[in-house]
Amino acid sequence: MHPKGDWLTVSQYSEGRAVFWPLRKLYPSVVDGYTPILKPVAFSSNGQWLATSWSDLKLRLWPMPGTGLREPRTLELPETALWTRIVFDPRGRYLFAVGNSDRAWIVPLDGTRPRRLPLYSEDTLLWAGAVSPSGRQVATAWFYGPGAKTLRLHDVETRNTRVFPLSTASASLTNTDAAYEGAVSRIGFLDETTVYTSGWAGLRRWDLERGTSELVAANVDFIGFLSSDRRLTLTGAAVAGRDAQPCRQLQTRDLVSGKTGAVGRPRVCAGDSSWSAQAAVSGDIVAAPSVDGVLVGRLSADTAHLLVGHEGRVTGVAVSPDGGWVATSGEDNTLRLWPMPDLAKPPLHTLPHDELVAKLKSLTNLRGVRDRESPAGWKVDVAPFPGWKEVPTW
Repeated sequence: MHPKGDWLTVSQYSEGRAVFWPLRKLYPSVVDGYTPILKPVAFSSNGQWLATSWSDLKLRLWPMPGTGLREPRTLELPETALWTRIVFDPRGRYLFAVGNSDRAWIVPLDGTRPRRLPLYSEDTLLWAGAVSPSGRQVATAWFYGPGAKTLRLHDVETRNTRVFPLSTASASLTNTDAAYEGAVSRIGFLDETTVYTSGWAGLRRWDLERGTSELVAANVDFIGFLSSDRRLTLTGAAVAGRDAQPCRQLQTRDLVSGKTGAVGRPRVCAGDSSWSAQAAVSGDIVAAPSVDGVLVGRLSADTAHLLVGHEGRVTGVAVSPDGGWVATSGEDNTLRLWPMPDLAKPPLHTLPHDELVAKLKSLTNLRGVRDRESPAGWKVDVAPFPGWKEVPTW
């Protein structure tokens, strides 16, 4: 190891070579063992913690680099659940978590006793969870199962719960549609008296004082707020993809004027209509799963950066409040923490061929070369490491 920590040198006895690895660049941190079917991720508003569930179905807090915190914390609850959504209180006092069997818990972060919201049905799956801007209210709603199809608002201070019936359609439905009729997959607080929900019944605005709701747009998913006044939102709209297969595409929506607009990148249309449920936004940065990995970029950019590493589908995405990190989880049972790419520079995969090859050669001493004797027609050649006159920063 170089005394400054910039280089690691590894000798290879069988090859008679020494390989030099640059350590100045930040690489993703990968933690194996995130094995539940659903793998939510969420950053705290102060950027100190990344919250997840884990293989034991408990809630876990992971300290972020640079905070001075080193050990993960496991939050103790009287019961476990298959958690579907985890949300931090904006003031950092508690974690709100929802899951299967109608589980909805407020978990204080100071170690005091957690409490569970009133139970409606042991067979109900909750998918959506939100905390109001002041942190005084939490919200969840029915997603699937025989329980009451309701939107529920709970006052953290008074412990009072208000219940609103969800909108359903009277038209004939397929068996699949009927099972999810009225389902809510996302909730967002505009303020303390206005809530937006999205799901089977489209994007709806709720007046909590009057107990009424109105349809804002059909076939639109709420993803997150883009402006400090919470007027501008990011949504996923239904569009036709390849071979006329339905999929979602990101768009901006002004909640006051109703005006919508297309965003630059990422644009995802992979035939999976559920992808937008995993998209995440922080400021003007958005990250979303794709068939190739995770796309991340600014809404105004023409092209997104691609984070590659997961094997299989990406199931959870979060962007830190300061825009410095992306957290992901996937079907490969890993939790990954990615340093945010330099969004001011073009993504690696968009460079012209010659420039891309030159940059790749500067990053490694491995070469793919033609080999007629190889079954694949190629072999890996270990060439002398080129090194750098100046260590690159990309």
